Amino acid sequence: MLMREISVFIALFLAASVYAGGDNFPVHITYYEGDGYKFKFTASVSEERKWMDMECEKIYVSGEYDKLKWAKYKRPMSEENHMLALSYLEKASISKKKIYLGYLGSGLHRVAKCTYISKGLIFENYGKPHVMSVHGSI
Repeated sequence: MLMREISVFIALFLAASVYAGGDNFPVHITYYEGDGYKFKFTASVSEERKWMDMECEKIYVSGEYDKLKWAKYKRPMSEENHMLALSYLEKASISKKKIYLGYLGSGLHRVAKCTYISKGLIFENYGKPHVMSVHGSI
């Protein structure tokens, strides 16, 4: 009986890990506009690695920090971290340097070809800076 319970726990854990995954891609921010927690930007996809929708050479992302959705979350989702990510995107649009843009869980909700909506951004800097989008649960 114990072995069966352990097997079920492991199966559920692995399933949750797969859903909570994510990925990131090298991009160049070519346009950025922000207003408080709201943002929109355009990114050209780097040749070194294609975007998740391989036909996209440019992507369009808009969104805003969803205070109600993330109110009970702790790290890494927070208003402060979202604002840090926006600041990084703005600087990247000016410098034209390559950055890494990605998602956690279902973090970029596709609404049209190469067009996505986000409900919050996370800035991470573990070796190389990343901006990660979140949309649904993390």
